[in-house]
Amino acid sequence: RERLESGVKSLQVQKKIIKKAVEEEEKKKRRSEEAEKAKKKKKAQKKASPELFEKLYAEGKRMKEDLEKMQQKKAIDEMGECTFAPTINKQDDNARNSSFLASSSSSSSPGGVYTR
Repeated sequence: RERLESGVKSLQVQKKIIKKAVEEEEKKKRRSEEAEKAKKKKKAQKKASPELFEKLYAEGKRMKEDLEKMQQKKAIDEMGECTFAPTINKQDDNARNSSFLASSSSSSSPGGVYTR
């Protein structure tokens, strides 16, 4: 009977050792699976980066174009408010040249500098 009891105790100890070994193996497997998932996630993020870059680049380009259009529209609107319209008297070339020569020869400022 004592042999039987010691055999049972021995089996119980072995069962505990095996159970502990199985638990350790399961932990290792879970850690390995988690590490693999993390690698896949990181790899997926790397793949998405160029797509994200392209998307952000296109959005920035579109915003820049929109800003330029708004600036052009604003400049056109501001020019529409401009009311200055010079009137130019047309003279023939001979009359203009003779009046310029007459004014420059007759009007001189002190110090010998001519003004128009």
